[in-house]
Amino acid sequence: MTLALIKNDQVAAYPYSLTTFQTSNPEVSLPTTPTEAQLNEQGIYTVYPTNPPSYNYITQNCNEVTPTKNGGKWYQTWSVTTATPLS
Repeated sequence: MTLALIKNDQVAAYPYSLTTFQTSNPEVSLPTTPTEAQLNEQGIYTVYPTNPPSYNYITQNCNEVTPTKNGGKWYQTWSVTTATPLS
């Protein structure tokens, strides 16, 4: 499961881990296997995977960028850019 830290409906950290959360918030205790609701209370949300778009492997690059929110859930997002020619 991939996670993101969301603050004010914006991605504050991605990818994000429970280890990072626990290190940054030693006063907060979460169960070993927290529920989605327990994570959301702390601003931690699941980022749902998506397939990369089709692109030309020779002339373009496809990279993962900041997740986007759609229908109340956060989704993996991709950016296709023009590849830099080799010299």
